[in-house]
Amino acid sequence: MANLYILAGIPGCGKSFWAHEHYAEFDAKIVSRDYIRFEYMANDPDFLPSMDYFKYEKDVIRDFYAQINGNLSDGVNVIADATHISWKSLRKTVENCGKNADKIILVYFNRGLDIALPQNAKRGGVERVPEDVIRRMWFGRYMPARAKAKGLVDKYMIV
Repeated sequence: MANLYILAGIPGCGKSFWAHEHYAEFDAKIVSRDYIRFEYMANDPDFLPSMDYFKYEKDVIRDFYAQINGNLSDGVNVIADATHISWKSLRKTVENCGKNADKIILVYFNRGLDIALPQNAKRGGVERVPEDVIRRMWFGRYMPARAKAKGLVDKYMIV
């Protein structure tokens, strides 16, 4: 079986950058919820980012889990690139994909608003997350030790 690396952190904290720096080291495939979402957006000529950002969210989540599970079932390590900053989001990914993983490793990005907000401001179009959303995520985050203590993950790394 393969390992599942679940990235967790607010938008703009460097999750995708880290994934691209480390996927070869972990012999892993990156499955990005944003990339899946952007594919749906690109195929919809009537898409309006300000109004339709979550228009395909059910499809995005379904495809995210399917890609993770498909790779894990094939023995391929996976880096699950999504915010996973809420307890509910982390739990759902573990419940939907954890059974196919040998080990679940939480990669927790403990980078603050001082890093995330300026980085997010550099983004354009649909990639830019509203600042109030990032602030809300930051103040509602959990600590990684809780995930280990509750048995959701086998271990965690703090970046």
